[in-house]
Amino acid sequence: MIKSYKKEDILTTFDGFVKPLLDMAVMIGFVISLEQMKDVANIEFLDSNGNVVAEPTENTTIANMRVTAKPGKEDDIDGVHCKGEGIIKLKVKKYSSVLKVRDLGELTPVSNSESDKIDAIKKALLLKME
Repeated sequence: MIKSYKKEDILTTFDGFVKPLLDMAVMIGFVISLEQMKDVANIEFLDSNGNVVAEPTENTTIANMRVTAKPGKEDDIDGVHCKGEGIIKLKVKKYSSVLKVRDLGELTPVSNSESDKIDAIKKALLLKME
């Protein structure tokens, strides 16, 4: 899920997705930095018809991101030959508005010793809502 269809937001989310994968690649013997990957990767943004969108904005709906190796850079990472393409589906995360209720109603303790616990819970809930 991406924050918006702006190019910066898409690439920031992509970096956050790829970095852990590159960290895992180390376990099988491939040491590739995010910078190396970005230097080799050709990233294109595609609309729902498969057309390339040069500069996505918040008002542009991007359906997919296509990642291929830049021509002539396929062998730029030691021990790795880059071939093929990756298609990544993109969706914007929708933030729902949260209803904040300040009146927690009547909470009745089952015993007097529980009263302090209920007061503490009420205070904690009200603090989280601020």
